[in-house]
Amino acid sequence: MANVASLMARLGVDITEFQSGMTKAQKQLTTFGDAAVRTGKAMSTYLTLPIVAAGVAAFKMASDYNESINKVDVAFGASSAAVKEWSKTTLESFGIARGTALDMAATYGKVA
Repeated sequence: MANVASLMARLGVDITEFQSGMTKAQKQLTTFGDAAVRTGKAMSTYLTLPIVAAGVAAFKMASDYNESINKVDVAFGASSAAVKEWSKTTLESFGIARGTALDMAATYGKVA
């Protein structure tokens, strides 16, 4: 009978230690989870959003550039190739970006 009582006492201690260990592990996992959530939010704010914004800006710039080329084609017709070639040198010659130069030339071509 002494063996049964000893076994019961030992199991009670082992279960208590196990429960204590599991509680400690749960707290550590909760802390880790909270840190992971904070890291994810920070990455979204400081990494993902700027990348998306840059992509949107690049798409808009490409769209604006394509629109400027179309305006030059309409305004200058057969001479549009010469205007496009000229626009390749405007950044170095005048400090004006190619898309801006094309847009300005198209506006001038409409007026003229």
